[in-house]
Amino acid sequence: MNVTKLESFLATVDLGTVSAAAAQLGIGQPAVTKHLNALEAELGVELFVSASRRTLLSPAGAKVLSTARVIVAAVDSLRAELETARSH
Repeated sequence: MNVTKLESFLATVDLGTVSAAAAQLGIGQPAVTKHLNALEAELGVELFVSASRRTLLSPAGAKVLSTARVIVAAVDSLRAELETARSH
């Protein structure tokens, strides 16, 4: 599991569509879809269910959500700390 996959997952949850997630992340929609498919394969669960125009969390996706947020926040914090250390 890598942070990029989790970032794609969180962006899709927060924005409601893979297209919007891709735009926010600055990557193509196929890349986000690939990240999500890989994450689902790795975890062995479906993270989303499709509902007309939005992508909604599955029950398993809802369980993954809070931990994914903690992991991405921790990595972001570490990156910021290291950037500060490098600049001093």
